[in-house]
Amino acid sequence: MFKKKNEIGNGVTIIAKGVAFKGTLEGKGSFRIDGDFHGEINAQGDITIGKEGKVDATVRAGNLEVAGLLKGKATVNGRLYISATGRVEADVKADRLAVEEGGVLLGQCNACPETKSPTTPTDRLKAVMSSNKESVSSKQ
Repeated sequence: MFKKKNEIGNGVTIIAKGVAFKGTLEGKGSFRIDGDFHGEINAQGDITIGKEGKVDATVRAGNLEVAGLLKGKATVNGRLYISATGRVEADVKADRLAVEEGGVLLGQCNACPETKSPTTPTDRLKAVMSSNKESVSSKQ
């Protein structure tokens, strides 16, 4: 899925089908989960949840691809990709979002690059009020 060569680390840590893991995973490299995981994942690289993968966790990743099941929360610095077999039951924040036909996203979603306009309703209202004040000031 992610076509760029992993620039952070060469290794991919795999939790294979039939393996269950509880705890915290942290690393500069990438992770692939084809088994069951419960806990927290902090990856500077990419995380892939395979078709058979089931993750109930707080996830932080460079990019995240979901072909299995993700429950919990996810913060993605790059792209969140949900394949046709993927199901995300989580509150997510990502710079970019792609959902293949058949993919499921249940939860709050904030898909907006950090450099774009304000994303919360309060921040948007403040931005509008500020621009209105500037507009009124320039007319006087």
